[in-house]
Amino acid sequence: MINETKYDNSDFILLKLKTGEEVMVDIEDYERLMERVWILRKSENRKPQVISMIWDKAQGKIITTYLAREIIQETQKVVVRKNLEGLDFRKSNLLVVTRKEKERMRAKTEIKTTSKYKGVAWRKQSNKWSATICVNDKRKYLGLYSSEKEAAQIYNDAAKKYFNEFAFQNKIE
Repeated sequence: MINETKYDNSDFILLKLKTGEEVMVDIEDYERLMERVWILRKSENRKPQVISMIWDKAQGKIITTYLAREIIQETQKVVVRKNLEGLDFRKSNLLVVTRKEKERMRAKTEIKTTSKYKGVAWRKQSNKWSATICVNDKRKYLGLYSSEKEAAQIYNDAAKKYFNEFAFQNKIE
């Protein structure tokens, strides 16, 4: 039985993975995607990925296919999900980007630093928070600020200015 539901004014269907989870895909892609066995691969260092692995006799190795790339049928660039909440793999939630654009969209690394926000660091010399952003492989200094939140907001504004839809935005608490 096929599960069809209306969501955000577009039809989607739930594709059941071998690992038990269900992901949202467009109805038009469902039959093609059912030709493979899909699993949710979890890793310590990465976000969960939906993949299919097939042994290629000719090459003598396992070929891994990523669900998002298979849906968009993109082989040269990276395919990312706009909204990472849930397992939404509808075309309306997928975006084809370069590796550089993907980096701009990434959140702050998990490495222990002086700030919880991306683009913000504590400067002992001035007893203030600095904001910086990397644009075209060059670090741009955005200034010193009294509060960590203010510096994070300045970073957010600059990211939006330079990177548009690819800008990561700090969630300021």
